[in-house]
Order: sequence, then structure tokens, then C-alpha cells
Amino acid sequence: MCSPATKVVKYLLKTKNIGILCDRASSSELVAYSDADWAGNRDDRRSASGMMVRMCGAPVVWRSTFQKTVALSSTEAHYMALSECVKEVVWKRLLLKDLGSEQTGGAVVYEDTKVP
Repeated sequence: MCSPATKVVKYLLKTKNIGILCDRASSSELVAYSDADWAGNRDDRRSASGMMVRMCGAPVVWRSTFQKTVALSSTEAHYMALSECVKEVVWKRLLLKDLGSEQTGGAVVYEDTKVP
């Protein structure tokens, strides 16, 4: 039986040619996407939230979770998902500022997968 560390090393060796590419031609500004369903969990009627934050065309954060509270409308479900996404963008912008790569201007956040 393999130890967890051995499994990780084997996985890394098998996937060494797989990665996430950063497009130098893309803007280094953060771009975020947020979406939610409404009461999608049939057991407790909680809504699912999803988000992704990209930088240089590559995803740097992605997450899908059930919301902690039951939303009373689809608008409320989308608002809660958007709120969590914006918190993540603010945190990433502060991190980039601390690393000497401050983001100027406002952040771009698309909601409900409507991308131009």
C-alpha cells in the first residue's frame, strides 16, 4: 500500500506535462465570474454558488459550494454568490499589492455567466 506522499509523487510524475498556461498577451488585471442556482439542493433547498477568478487568462481561483443560508429568491442567491466572489477579488488585489503588483482601476466581475 502506498503512502499519501508516494501517491502525490506518482500523480505529479504522471501529470508533469499538464498545467495551466498564462497568456502573456492577456491583461494582468483580475477578471472574475460568478453564478448561482436557486434552491438546487433538493434535500435542504440551499443554492449552489460558483466562481472563478482569472489573471493573464489563467484561472487562479475557482470554487463551487452550497450557500450557508437558504435564499428566498434567485436574485438573493445570485447576490450571495456575487458577494463571496467580490470578497475573493478584494483579497487577491490586496495580496497582489503586497507583492508589488498593484491592480489599478476597478475590478471586472461578470455575474450569471453573461460574458461579452
